[in-house]
Amino acid sequence: MHRENGNCNLKELYKIIQEINPEVIFEEILPSRFDEYYNKKTVCSLETNTIIKYLQTHKIEHIPVDDYDFTKIIEMYNNFNHIDDILFNL
Repeated sequence: MHRENGNCNLKELYKIIQEINPEVIFEEILPSRFDEYYNKKTVCSLETNTIIKYLQTHKIEHIPVDDYDFTKIIEMYNNFNHIDDILFNL
């Protein structure tokens, strides 16, 4: 989940990261959108908000690693009539 919901929230995720005390965090975001999350701050998620908070008191490297190409899903959507066809052909 990439948004807060019950115990899935910034406070709890921050506690987990703080306990682990990583030197590097690999983030599930596209490298091409890194600037939007961290410099422009036009996009956010539970994870990025937590990392921003963690960076205030910890010097770490955080690396975007998501490279999933959504054009494949769009192409498949255009070729199939039912959502089941899309899900079972990924």
